[in-house]
Amino acid sequence: MVTLKHNKGFVALAAVLILSAIFLSVAISIASKAISQLDTDLALFERDAAAYAAEACIESMLLRLQNDLSLTDVSEVRVGGYACQTDMVERNGQEGSFRVESQVGDHAYRLEVVFEEISPQMVVSSVTRIGN
Repeated sequence: MVTLKHNKGFVALAAVLILSAIFLSVAISIASKAISQLDTDLALFERDAAAYAAEACIESMLLRLQNDLSLTDVSEVRVGGYACQTDMVERNGQEGSFRVESQVGDHAYRLEVVFEEISPQMVVSSVTRIGN
């Protein structure tokens, strides 16, 4: 009789340990998927923030060009807490082009703007994404 009671306890203990291991592996799997999803969400947020910042910097540059017709170089534009690097590629009177690059986290977003006229009305002929 004594050995039967010890075997029942051993079986119960083994069952608890096996179930604990299964629950632990399920919990680790769920936590891993959640962390992976958070990384993906953060990357998407950074990519979108970089794109919106670059577009906002373009608008800021266009306003600066309209307000200062002799503007030829602006190295940085700050909009809404984001900084964009700018580069005037070409300028010939009312026509020209410039590039804007914004960096948020690991994501960079580069755009090139070609304009045909600044004043009295701004005419932008193209906005093209450069690189990845």
